[in-house]
Amino acid sequence: MAAKSHNGSLPTARGNPSKKIFVAVLTKDLDLADAIIELVDNSIDGARREGASTSFKKYEITLTFNENQFQIRDNCGGLSAKLAKDVALCFGRPDDAKPEKGLVGVFGVGLKRAIFKIGKAFSIKSVTSRSRFTVEDSYDDWLNRKDSWDFEFTEYEENAEQQDEVGTTITVTDVHEPISAELSTRLFESDLISRIADAQRELLQRDLKIVVNAIPVTVNPIVLKLSKHITPAFRSLHIPVPRTNEHIDTRIYAGITDSEPKAAGWYVFCNGRLILRADQTTKTGWGETGNVNIPRIHNQFARFRGYVFLSSENQENLPWTTSKNGLDVESVAYKKVRPYLVEMTRPVITFLNELDAEKDLDDKPLHDAIEQSPNVPLPTLKPNETFDYRRTADRPEEKLITISFKRPSRVVQKVKNRLAVGSNKEVGEEVFAYYCRYEKIKNE
Repeated sequence: MAAKSHNGSLPTARGNPSKKIFVAVLTKDLDLADAIIELVDNSIDGARREGASTSFKKYEITLTFNENQFQIRDNCGGLSAKLAKDVALCFGRPDDAKPEKGLVGVFGVGLKRAIFKIGKAFSIKSVTSRSRFTVEDSYDDWLNRKDSWDFEFTEYEENAEQQDEVGTTITVTDVHEPISAELSTRLFESDLISRIADAQRELLQRDLKIVVNAIPVTVNPIVLKLSKHITPAFRSLHIPVPRTNEHIDTRIYAGITDSEPKAAGWYVFCNGRLILRADQTTKTGWGETGNVNIPRIHNQFARFRGYVFLSSENQENLPWTTSKNGLDVESVAYKKVRPYLVEMTRPVITFLNELDAEKDLDDKPLHDAIEQSPNVPLPTLKPNETFDYRRTADRPEEKLITISFKRPSRVVQKVKNRLAVGSNKEVGEEVFAYYCRYEKIKNE
């Protein structure tokens, strides 16, 4: 007979989560640099809450760390006390939380996951123009509060008088031993700076200031070659989100720049945050064998660059993973974007194939076109559906005549030596040019 509870109904099986396993799952596969970049994202979201969109010039994020402590400090508007109490410190975004438009934070786990990844004790202090709060807690104390997942405020004021120094400071101490070893190395510091530069490239170009252990994070502008010979593709689209009235603003660029095999590929940004760097896989169409064929990438395509900027007021519409270092290729929205990437890649590949075919020729009009095409920043580009190119030799047709004559090889060799050329063709061209100069005939 089935056991009955005291009220006559069947018993229930326990389903409450274990704090330890929950934190372990959240942090185990999270890279330390990715965790720290999540905290940078939170600071940037503070600036966005304050209204930053085009320029971030007045905002600064400072990271300092060593083997004993990690700290991130910003002047990015702060986090309101009420938002901290009701939403920001929850594990996951509460179902009844009002959506915040245009931010990077999506899933509501980045802040807590990053803190617990780094160490066991922490403090969060944030000041806005009208509120302030401080949370000081530790993993062990939180773990021992078995019936509560909440954190302890040591200061809390929702309606404070006008505050001057707004911003947020997060300090993590009692650093985990493996993390302590990593934070103490110059190699990690250098790698983190490089990865922050990649992740926040778009906003750094909008004058956001980020400093890591007193070293400013800097980036070069994103560029493509543009001239009368070469025109990058640039499309601006509104991708509808199924079953909603929402859309994703989409900008896609495809073109060429300087040859660098490891940097070739597609770059995908979501709300200004880089989530995919120099992708050379089927995610972005490489190796495509559908209506448009795209080969697998190799060094011949080292000049290729493609950039996708996706933005939405509802960040849940965007195709990013929880750690924001990967692309959700199953996203319905991204499935609508991907065919454009394939279509815009193909003309660039055709150009690069023709460029490669020129390398052993004396006449190299496509190479000349590249040399005459400067790198220009993406914001200067105008809409253009397809990557276009023409050879520098593309000019009004003029009838060309072949001049052919024979002379003794020993004499020709002496002329080669005197002219410092290597081929019989060059001998003929130089001799003809010499005669034109002597007789003052325009040689073109």
